This record gives sequence, C-alpha cells and structure tokens, in this order.
Amino acid sequence: MTRLDSPSERFRFDRSTYERPNKTWRCGRAAAWGKPCPLGPKGDGSCGGTTACNPHFDEEHQRWECRRPNSVGGPCAEGPKPDGTCAHCQPPCVPRRTLRAIRGRLALLCLLAVLAAIGGTLTYGAGSGDDLNSLSAGPLSASHARFVGEDCASCHTGHQEGLGTWVASIFHDNDMAENCLTCHAFAGEQRTAHNFELAALPAGLPEHLSTKTDCTSCHVEHMGLDGDLTRVSDAQCSTCHTVEMESFADHVAFDPNFPSRRRTTVLFDHASHLGKHFPQAGAAAPESCLDCHIVDRAEASVPTLGFDATCASCHAGDIDDRAMTVFSVPEFSAEQFTALDHEYLGELCPSRGSPQFYQSLIAARAAVADGEEFGDFESIAFGEAIDPVTQWLIGSESDEIYDLAADDPVVDDLLWLYLDIAESGVTPLADLMDERGGGVVPGRNLIAGLSDATLRQAVCAWTSNVDVAEDPPVGGGWFVDGLALRYLPTGHADPVMRAWLDLGVAAPAIAFEEDAGIEQAVVMRDTLIDARQGPGACIECHGVSLASDVALAEDEEVDESMAVAVDWSRMDQPWSPYVGYSHGPHISLLGQGTACTFCHRLDEAAVLGEAFQTFDAMHPASSFLPIGKAQCVDCHGGGDDHQAVVVAQGQGCLLCHDYHLDSAFRHQMAEMPEKTE
Repeated sequence: MTRLDSPSERFRFDRSTYERPNKTWRCGRAAAWGKPCPLGPKGDGSCGGTTACNPHFDEEHQRWECRRPNSVGGPCAEGPKPDGTCAHCQPPCVPRRTLRAIRGRLALLCLLAVLAAIGGTLTYGAGSGDDLNSLSAGPLSASHARFVGEDCASCHTGHQEGLGTWVASIFHDNDMAENCLTCHAFAGEQRTAHNFELAALPAGLPEHLSTKTDCTSCHVEHMGLDGDLTRVSDAQCSTCHTVEMESFADHVAFDPNFPSRRRTTVLFDHASHLGKHFPQAGAAAPESCLDCHIVDRAEASVPTLGFDATCASCHAGDIDDRAMTVFSVPEFSAEQFTALDHEYLGELCPSRGSPQFYQSLIAARAAVADGEEFGDFESIAFGEAIDPVTQWLIGSESDEIYDLAADDPVVDDLLWLYLDIAESGVTPLADLMDERGGGVVPGRNLIAGLSDATLRQAVCAWTSNVDVAEDPPVGGGWFVDGLALRYLPTGHADPVMRAWLDLGVAAPAIAFEEDAGIEQAVVMRDTLIDARQGPGACIECHGVSLASDVALAEDEEVDESMAVAVDWSRMDQPWSPYVGYSHGPHISLLGQGTACTFCHRLDEAAVLGEAFQTFDAMHPASSFLPIGKAQCVDCHGGGDDHQAVVVAQGQGCLLCHDYHLDSAFRHQMAEMPEKTE
C-alpha cells in the first residue's frame, strides 16, 4: 500500500504545483508571490492561468465538468458556464523565463561571441602562425620556429591552399609523421618502432605500434620557445613497454653476455697478461688500468695508449723477425730457361756473362737438343716450391711449373714479365698486382719503397740462373734473399705490410666475383694471416672478420668466397644502438683507477683464442665476466638518492636508452653566408 506522504504521492500531478525544470517559462505569480496558478504559462510564453481550470465536456452525460486540481480546492460548486468556459476568472500574469532558458540564451550568446572572435582573427596559409590567429595552437619550439617561422602550411596540409581545403581537412586525418619526415631522416625504417627493419619486428604488433608510428605520440609541439621536443617521459615509454618499473631495481635482467656482443678486434687476454706475462716483465709491466687506458677520453669505451706505449717493450721484436716473400723465381726446366730472350737480356743486364750463366745456358740447350727435361741443366731453384704470393700473381694452379711447356700461358707470361722488369723496373710488377687484385689495393702501395735497381738486380740474376744474397736492411725494407724478393716490416702499422694483408684477405672474394678459381687466393690469404708464421705477426693480435656489409643468416656457415677484412682499428660497437653508456661520468664520480674492477671482474677461465679461429666475429668473447643488472642497481636502484636524482632530472629511461637510430636532416636547413674577403 502506498503511503500518502511518500514523494511519489506528494508530487502527483493533481496534488502538487511542482514545476519541471525543462520548461521554458514559469508562472508570473510563482515568481512574484510563490503561488503559481495550476495551469501555468502556455508554450508561447503567454499566461495560461486567467481561469481556474479548463473545463472538460462529458460526451456520455452531455455536460461540462470542472477540472480544477485538488491542490487548489478541487472542482468548484458553480461549475463551468453553459458555453464551457470556467466560471472563475482572474487577471493574467506575466510569465517569466526559467533559469534553464536564461542559461541557454547566455550560452548561445557566448557561442556566437566565440565564433565571431574566431572568424575575426582566423587566417590560414602562409603567415597563419601569428599568435593572434584563432587557429594557432601556440608558439613553436625554438628549434622549429627558426626554420618554419609563422608558416603553418609547412607542417599542416590544410593550410596549403584555400579555405575550402582547410574546411575539408576537418574530415580527414593529417599524417603529421609524413610531414616530419620531409625534413627528418633516420637509419633503418622511417615509420617502424625504433626504426627497426621490418623483419626484426615481433609478429602480431598493431599497425600504430609497428609500421605506422606517429611522431606526435612522443614529441609535443606548440609548447612555446622553451619547449623541449626531445623530452620523453617514462610513462610514454610504458605505453608500449609493459614492464612496470618503479625504480631501476625493476628493470629486466641483462643479457647473459652483456656487454660483449662480439669478440674484440684485437686478441688481448687480460687474464694471461695480468696473471702470467706482466709478473715476468718486472718493472716494465703496467701497474694499473691507467697505465694502458686513457681515462680522460673515456666515453662508451676507454681508449688505449697504443702499441708503442703499451706493447712495444715486449712485442716489437715479433714484428721485425717476420719478413714476407712477395716475388720469387720458380724452378725452370731446360726448355723454359732457353726460351728466355737471352740476347735482349744481355743488353738490359750489363752484369750478365758470368761463367755460371754460360754453363747453365749450354747445358740447357744440350738438354733441349737431346729431348730431355733437364739433362745436365740444374735450375738455381731446384726442389723449391713457388711461394703462395708468387703463385697467385702468375696464376699458377700448382706450386711447380717446370713440367709445363715453354709456350704455356703461365710460363710465357712469366718470361715476358722478367723481360719487362729488366727493361722498366717495378712498374710492370705493380701493373700485374693491380690486374690481379682488382684495384682493391693499388699496386704502387704494395711495392712502396721498392727501387727499380733492386728488382732489376734480382731479375737479371735469376734469368742468368744465379742467385742474389743480401742482408736485410737495418730498420726494415725491401731486399733480395737468394731466390726471393722479400719485405721486412719497418715496425708496427707498417703501410706495405698492411696493404698486403688487405689484399690477401680480399683475394678470394675478388676471384669469386671474377668467376675464377679461388684456391690460389685462399692459400695466399691463409699464408699471410697465419697467426704463428704469418709475416709481420699482425694477425697474432688483429682479428680477421667478415666485412661489415656481410651478415650471416641463422645456421649459415662462413664460406671461403665471403668478403673479410682485417680489424685494424678498435671497434666501439655498443651492445645495442638503443643502449648508451659513458664511462666518463662514472670515472669522475668514483675516481680514476679505483672502481674499474667493480664492474670489470676478471674471468680467469676465459679462452679468447677460440673466438678468433673463425671469420664470424659475432661470438661474445671477453677477458671479463658479464656485467649484470645487480652491479648497476647498487648505485641506481631501489629508490636511493642516485635514482632520485635521475628521476628528478626527467631522464628516466632516456638516461641509458635511445629511441631513434642516427637521426639526420634530409635537406639543407639554412643557407650559409657567402665567403667574404
């Protein structure tokens, strides 16, 4: 049973004068005295309460009935008049607008005022970036303002043409990222997350997180001249990287090999040197990291002082003891020896005419006349194999050529080469090196410092079946050692030795590209880069790796035809292009030479040599144990003071991580002034 004093009963239409707020007008009597008439205003705002009710005609009884509400006394005793009008009349009131209607009018007036202000200050196209323009989102950052000025059309395509284009732009998206990329460029894919190559993206990523990233997701413009477009909050990073981190202690664990992504370019075993070699060296041995590393230039890595300052005291002699054979005389048969143009050689080589030469020539001619291969003729290179470099130069498939006919291309070309050298000196040999080496290393660089006289002397003697014996020059250089032209390095980083090693490691790939046999080139390469016996002892320390533009697929083996290169220089290859670390601030904070071992803990069981047995350098190898997250957390984690400083400075994730790869500009952003006197 419904209570009579409940809200549903007290506010029934026939008991209450409750005014609903959605009405436009309210009774004038209610506004003046708080006593509204029961009928209230009409929809047009005129008074509807000049009578007490609106009588109703009863069709069944054919009479008018009073409809005065119970709230004002119910039906009157007099009833309606015969014509159906109410018997109780009163003067009309003046209805007033409700608060809702007044607010609506004020809101409409404000809207019209705003539209008028927008229309009065609206400009588009060139110069539309004025601060008073109603379309302006605010001043640009200083980095963009100096190039764009007030031209909104530089970035917003809707401003590039007329008003119609601007209005039409309301109904379609403006790809701001594409506009950004008209000036900005990055390594890798331009629109993928972190500029990843498409193949490196995880499967199943939505488009806006993979191939259609939006610059404005991180970089917010129109924040004023002092706006920092490069500032990115940790919250922005967390929109994609879902690992929740309240401090560095929550960071994911580092890779088990961090920071060794590949082997080092130089084979230097800290464990064996610190534990074995340095104690044997006595006073000359380094006492701390500072004796070899230049901490004042510490950045991602800490450079070393170089060979002369750190290694030469023990290893300089290894270089001076290993000469390289560049060109040697093969063992000739009697037919091959007589095929030489001895008459012309006699004109070119005044020293010819020794008894040994004439005896050799007579014996060779007699053997040829008797149809014998040697007879009494004995070559000065009897029993000697051709060295790998000469074999590669003359294009011989074997390290012996005495069994070839004199008109065989290999023999014929070699005999002509001797004549050309006797006539012109080193130039023919340099030209042959250019031809065989495909121009990778200029021939002149390969024989730099070799005099015409030295080479002529060797060729004139060899074609007379006489050897030449010289002592190696003091300090290194070219010399003739009996049956071979040899080069002794002048010291570390010798340019001639480096040129030959560069050619040697490139030779197999050159032969493969020219569709020639690579066996000779591989033998020459392996001879030159032999760590134990190779000339100059260069590869005893320097690694030989696949060229930077060669990448192995998963489970792919290194092929002999792949291009390789000697690692002459230190390679500061970070763990990831998105991870940055600088030793400098850490050394400044912790002190030089006092805290190296806090992160770099010696791995006494490390065997570095195994990683250098292959051309694939992507084998993590280090003298030190991997660095784990725990070593960083000691200073940067758990909400301690150090971490609080990082957060307060707004660095957060960006302290160690980068988003883009190698940013650059596509266009010249400013014109340089003309050079003045």
